[in-house]
Order: sequence, then C-alpha cells, then structure tokens
Amino acid sequence: MLVRDALRGSRVSVPIPAGRRIPTVNRLASLSARWWWAVLGTWLVLVLGLHVAAPPFSKVAIYDFSQFLSHSSHSVRGGTLLANGWSDGSFDRSLAIVLTRDRGRLGADDEAYARRLVAWVRSPQKPRGIGDVTTHLDDPRLTDSLASRDGQAWILRLTVTAPPSSPQANKTDLALLQHVRATPRPPGLQADVTGPVAVLADQTKAIEDSVARTHLLALGLIVVILAFVYRSPVAMLVPLATIGAAYAVSMALVSLLATAGMQVSAMYQTFSVVVIFGIGTDYCLLLVSRYAEELRTANDAETDVDKDLRTRTLAATVAVLATVLASSAATVAVGFSAQGLAHFGLYRTLGPAMAIAVVITGLAALTLAPSLMRVLGRNLFWPRRIVRARVAADEALEEAA
Repeated sequence: MLVRDALRGSRVSVPIPAGRRIPTVNRLASLSARWWWAVLGTWLVLVLGLHVAAPPFSKVAIYDFSQFLSHSSHSVRGGTLLANGWSDGSFDRSLAIVLTRDRGRLGADDEAYARRLVAWVRSPQKPRGIGDVTTHLDDPRLTDSLASRDGQAWILRLTVTAPPSSPQANKTDLALLQHVRATPRPPGLQADVTGPVAVLADQTKAIEDSVARTHLLALGLIVVILAFVYRSPVAMLVPLATIGAAYAVSMALVSLLATAGMQVSAMYQTFSVVVIFGIGTDYCLLLVSRYAEELRTANDAETDVDKDLRTRTLAATVAVLATVLASSAATVAVGFSAQGLAHFGLYRTLGPAMAIAVVITGLAALTLAPSLMRVLGRNLFWPRRIVRARVAADEALEEAA
C-alpha cells in the first residue's frame, strides 16, 4: 500500500506518480492533519464571521422567477405594457380581496362586511405595508372594473408599499389573509385574497417549505447511511460537521455576493443542500474508510494503534487522496460553471453559485475533515478498535466459530 510504504520512515513521503501530483493541494491536506488546531480555528472563524457579516439568504434571494426571463419574452413584454398603465408602479404591488357568492347577488349584509374590511385597512391597525385602497363602494364609476355584471363578485384592490416577494410584502399578505379569515362573514359569502403579491408570497412559502423538507430528508438519509457504513456514532461526526460547516460558509458567501449585485435564485438553497450533502458525504466516506484501512495495514502490533502512528497514517492518507478529491470537486465545479452560458437566467445564475458551494465543500473535505479525525484520535471508530488486519481476521473467525 502507498501509505504503508510512506510510513516506513520518520518523515511521510508518499510516492504519488508523476503527472498526478498537485503540490499545493497535497501540502495543504497534509498540514491539516498536523496543524489541526489552526485549521479548526480558521473554520470556526469563517463560520461565525460570515454568519455575522452576511445577511439572511431570504432577504437577498430572488423568489420572482419572472426576473430571470429575457426581456424579449412575450410575458415580459406584456407585463411591461401593463405596468406602463400604472404610473405609480403599483401594477405588480397589489393585493385584491375578492368577495363572491355562488348563488344570488351580493346584498346589503355583504356590502356592510366589505365596508368593515375597507375601514380596517385604512385604520391605524392595518398591517404595515398597505398603501391605497380602491373600491367601487367609494366611487361608483369603478363598478364596471371592480364588480361583475351579474353582481356575484366584488374586488377590493389594495396596493403594497414593499417590493413583491420581499419579507415585508409576504408579512403584509399573511396579516391581511389572517384578518379576512378571522372576520365573521355573512352566510354564503366567500372571501379570498389574491393578486401579484399574494401569488409570490405563496410561491415563497412553497419554496421555503420544500427547503425544510429537503433538509430533513437529506440529513435523515445521510445519518442512516453513515450509521450503516461506520457503525460508530463518533465517526459519523466527521462528515456531519464537515457538511454543516461547508453549507454554512457557502450560504453566507453567496448571500454576500448577492448583496454585491450577483443574482441568486431562491432555489439555490434547495439545490445546495442536495449537492453539498451528497458530495460531502462521498468525500468523507472515502477519506475515513481509507484511513481505517491504512491503519489496519500499517499496525504491526496486536493492540490499539499508538498516537504517532495515527498521525503519520492520517497525513499520508490525506496526501494520497488529496489529488483525487480536488480533481473530483474541480470537475463538478466546472460542470456547474458551464451553466453560466445558459440563456435562461435562472440556470445562468444558479450554476456559478453551485460551483462556489462545490469548491467550499471540497476544501472542507481536504482540511476540516482530517483535522476532526486528528482531534478524535483513537476514539474515532468507537466502539470498534483498529488492530492489525491479520488479528482482525482471526477475531472474526473466532466469533464465527
């Protein structure tokens, strides 16, 4: 084995074939096993510092996917024509309370209910962010626009001061919806809230719910896989901590880039969870499994591995795998970066952001994971113990007998 040959001397010298060596990567990976305290401190500063410096991703992400469409698309051109009809820019910043009856015309009780709603949205108790209210109840000239000809539907139009899909606009929509649902209505009257702001608020909530479900599903699946492979609760901490740090740093960094002007879709959070959790687990599985294998091969005693041997074996193992992991991460990152050539803005902006996440995950696997393995030491594979391969085979035969 390469690592076993590297451990014969006091210095670790791994015979990586010429043409496949990446000196900087191998030197960085090897130092992470020896200078583990500096690596852990660096990652801790990165996670905490970026968490403080970066804004919440929900405040800088784009939830309105129409912003990624080309200006030449028919829907964007049509929306521009409609927006030109509202000089105050309230076309896409509107909410509408729709009152309907399936049978019969809206009557006096329904009008009294509508006037109570209008009085509330004009009062100081109204939700923050509501602007003007337009209704045919105040101006009969608007009856043709805001009331159906059969008298079974009315529209109460409201403007919102916050941009659509923004946190404030979503809070305004939710507060209005809750008040409409809580206010007693005449029997048979239906009241609903709709409009561009309401549609984007529902879309935002659907994305956030899908992200939460993706987090739980991905984390649960990874825990099951790690428990089956390692059969050690301590070894599971290495990939879980590595993935968590990589995810936190990548989300914060992308949020900072979005603040600086980079367009990032809200879907990035969902995709990054899947990609970071997937490749991060893969890299850590390879690293920890290879380390355990080399420990069994390098150990000449029938007892647990001593500290010096563990350190030298870890450094050599990481040096051997550094080129493989770095090449894999670089390949995936380049593939995502190629999406920057896409015509659709969603893919064009999502690709580079995903490439950043992959690079950070690769760096975490090469630096943070070995440092954690070094800190855990002989407890890494608890409750199992790493002994010589021949001794382990003899013990297995004895148990089988």
